[in-house]
Amino acid sequence: MQQFKTLMLREWLQQRQSWLRIAIAIPLIGWAILYLFVLKLGIPAGFYANHQPLFNLAIFGLVGQSSLIAVMALIGVLIHIPSLAYRDIDDKSLAFWRSLPVNDGQAVAAPLLMNAIVLPLLTISTAFALGLFLSAPLWLSGLQWDHIQSVLLAFTRVIWGAALGLIWFLPLVLVLAVGNSLVRRWGILLALIAVYVCNNMMSNLIGITPIGNQIDVSMSMVSQLLLPFENDHPSLISSQLSQLPAYIFNLHFLQTIVSIIALVAVLVWQRQRGMTA
Repeated sequence: MQQFKTLMLREWLQQRQSWLRIAIAIPLIGWAILYLFVLKLGIPAGFYANHQPLFNLAIFGLVGQSSLIAVMALIGVLIHIPSLAYRDIDDKSLAFWRSLPVNDGQAVAAPLLMNAIVLPLLTISTAFALGLFLSAPLWLSGLQWDHIQSVLLAFTRVIWGAALGLIWFLPLVLVLAVGNSLVRRWGILLALIAVYVCNNMMSNLIGITPIGNQIDVSMSMVSQLLLPFENDHPSLISSQLSQLPAYIFNLHFLQTIVSIIALVAVLVWQRQRGMTA
């Protein structure tokens, strides 16, 4: 366990600055733009529901920035995870990390867990806290218990939605990581081609496309979980939280978990063969 913590700490020390920049820059820029818009054009009429335009605008900004950062997090995961296989080879630290008493499963799982789940979630959480501070002029003067409850619901919805969305997204990224581990440089492209060919073959042979269907469901789930909007308004009511288990207790989510396990096993096997870091 101590070795696994060491590997996690390594990822934290190496990657935290780039994620922290995202968590700080986007709220600062986003809220500056929002305040300039309001000062120039006023508060849009749609925010006067319940006669609380400033608080509604604050909630809109918080959820909006969280959705934007979630998209940035997906892009970061998509770029970073497939490159992990040869990272230690490229920076010439492979001999050192191979010398540590760490099994192959831990060596593969630690960077995946930190870079695909933990750091993106910390980024979204930090950005939400910063956004809450930057939006304080909109809600602090008329603070009520209902406001606190709404903010807590917003935070809970954003974090749980992001966690589940990242899990749904992970198999899609791991396919690219496996392709890159098997064939360097061209592996990602070959993985995409292989998925496309397999999907078409199954369509011709059995008349259904389970791979394509799973990808469509995964992307739909990611969109619903990471972009919590409904009819151009933030969906922050408690009923959405009660609906979150539906994103877990279904056959497609089970297939997602099985896919993650299988793809990680391939990455571990590649490391055991000495083909990757």
